[in-house]
Amino acid sequence: GGGGGPPGGGGYSCLDASRPWLCYWILHSMALLDAPPTKELASRSARFLSKCQSPGGGFCGGPGQLPHLAPTYAAVNALATLGTREALDVIDRKSLHSFLLSCKDPCGGFRMHHGGEIDVRGSYCALNAAFVAGVLTDELKEGCAAYIASCQTYE
Repeated sequence: GGGGGPPGGGGYSCLDASRPWLCYWILHSMALLDAPPTKELASRSARFLSKCQSPGGGFCGGPGQLPHLAPTYAAVNALATLGTREALDVIDRKSLHSFLLSCKDPCGGFRMHHGGEIDVRGSYCALNAAFVAGVLTDELKEGCAAYIASCQTYE
């Protein structure tokens, strides 16, 4: 399909904002099966994910989209799964940390994107991405445990 969307267009166009997830699911599945990607596929994957990184930090669902914690989780974990120097160097750790802090809400949780919803999913995505990228700080963790505990229900 044209326009920079996923190949095939049509039925796949609904996945345009999930491209880092597709990379993560495929690469992580390959790792679980002890079937690492070729050097070429690893390099192409890292280069593609670099295009999904927002200049202001975090990753977007696709090149030129807005940063969001879900594709940030997927991209950081896909790059870590690849584990090559090229892949690990894609992550701009300083801007990632800034983006995560900008999603942090005073309640202790995280907004999925600027102006977005706050839920446990946001906390998981943010804290995991920070941990995996080596930028998890006390400032990011502050209030998270209490927020997560406050979300528990007894239904």
